[in-house]
Amino acid sequence: MKNSFCLSFFLTVSLGLSAQFSVNTNITHQYYTDYVSTGLDYLVVFDRLATPNPGDYAEIHYDTQGSSFVWEKYQNGIRTPYSSSTTSSMLHLDLETSMGYVLNVDGTDVLTVWVIDFSAYMPAIRSVTWDDPNEAQCENLTLSIDMNMPVMRYQNPAGNTYNLKREVEITYETLEFNETWNPVEKKETFSTPASAVDVEAPLKNTSFVVEGDRFAKDLNRTVSLESDVYVAIAVEASPTTQTSVRDVRNENERPDDASKREGSAPLEINFTARPTPTVQYYNWIVYKEDTQLFTRKDEHFAYKFEEFGKYKVKLTVSSDFCAYTDSTIVIEVRESELLAPRVFTPNGDGINEEFRVAYKSIVEFEAWVYNRWGRLVYHWTNPAQGWDGKINGKNATEGAYFYVIKAKGADGYKYLLKGDLSLLRGKKR
Repeated sequence: MKNSFCLSFFLTVSLGLSAQFSVNTNITHQYYTDYVSTGLDYLVVFDRLATPNPGDYAEIHYDTQGSSFVWEKYQNGIRTPYSSSTTSSMLHLDLETSMGYVLNVDGTDVLTVWVIDFSAYMPAIRSVTWDDPNEAQCENLTLSIDMNMPVMRYQNPAGNTYNLKREVEITYETLEFNETWNPVEKKETFSTPASAVDVEAPLKNTSFVVEGDRFAKDLNRTVSLESDVYVAIAVEASPTTQTSVRDVRNENERPDDASKREGSAPLEINFTARPTPTVQYYNWIVYKEDTQLFTRKDEHFAYKFEEFGKYKVKLTVSSDFCAYTDSTIVIEVRESELLAPRVFTPNGDGINEEFRVAYKSIVEFEAWVYNRWGRLVYHWTNPAQGWDGKINGKNATEGAYFYVIKAKGADGYKYLLKGDLSLLRGKKR
C-alpha cells in the first residue's frame, strides 16, 4: 500500500519532453538529462532499491497522447515486454537495480530511462596524505588519496555501455592578495579513478577536505574526509613601491604620484616585499639596463636613482624549501633639462615671484646672482628653490642683474648657464 509521502519532480528540457516526465516515489532520488547524445533521455538514480523498506514504491510517469502504451525493460541490448496499457503511460517499477526502460507509444519509442541503485556504488574515502617537504611542493602539491569509487555505468537500448563521470572535490584554504594577504577557500575537482592529484600549493597551513561525488551530494549522502593539518612551505610576495613626491611648481616631469616609477632625477623610491607568512629570506637585485648594480637582503629598502636610464628591480623571496621570484619592477629616470627665465616680478601678486629654474633630472646644482657692479646678492644649491628678490630681507632695487648656474644632469650632462636677469616690480595686480 502506498503511503502518503510522495516526491514528485518535473523537469523541462529542450528535446520536446517538456514537463511530460515525472517520478513518483517515497525513495530519495534524482534524475539527469546529461546523456541524451548517447541515446538516453533520463538517468534516474535512487538512494536505495536493492534493499527497500516496507511500503517503498517508485513510478515513472510520461504524460503523452496515444492509443497503445508499451513499456519494455532492456539490458545488454535485449528488450523484454514489461507492461502494456491502452489508457496510461505510467509504469510501476519493480524495485531492482541497473535496469533500462523504453516507452513505446503507438509503435514509436518516445522515452528511454535507465535506473541505478546508488547504494551499490557508495564511495569510500579512507585517507589523504602527502610527501615530506621537497622542491616539488613549491608550486603544486601532490595529494595521495586512498579511496574506493566504484564505476557506475548505464546502457542505451542498443546495448552500448557508458561509464558515468564521478568527480571528487577537494577543498582547502590558501592566501590571496588584496591590499593584504587574506585567507580564501580553494576548490579543486578531479575525475576518478585517481590515487594522486596535484593541487596548487597552499600559502598557509590548512586541512584538505575530500568529498564525493556529484550523485552522493544530490542524494544528501555525506561522503567526506578531512586530512591532518598540512604545514605550508610555499612562498609568494606582492612587492610594491612608493616614490617620494616632489611638489615643485616648475619642475618638469616631477613625480607627483607616489605610485609612479618614472620621472626626473633624483627619483627616491621605497621598495616593500609584502610577503606571505612563510617567507624567511629576501633578495632584491637592482640592474641598470642589464648590468647588476647591487643587492639588498631586507624586506624593505629605499634607493635614490640619480643617473639617467632604465632600471630593473627583481625580488626573490624564499623559505628553507621554496623560492618565488616576482615579475620585474621597471624604473625609468628621464633625461635632464635646465631652463632659466630672463625676467621675474616679485611684487606680491603671486605670479612669477621668484627667479627659479625649470628643470628635470638635475642631481647637482649651484646658482649665483650678481648686481650690476658684480656684487654677489644671492647664492643657492637646491634647484627647487630660487631668489625672492630680496637682499638681507629688504627688497632689491629694480633693474638688471646677472646670474651664473652650474649643474649636472642624471644623464651626465653638465650645464653652465649665464645671462642677464631683469627684476621688475611694477604694480601689484
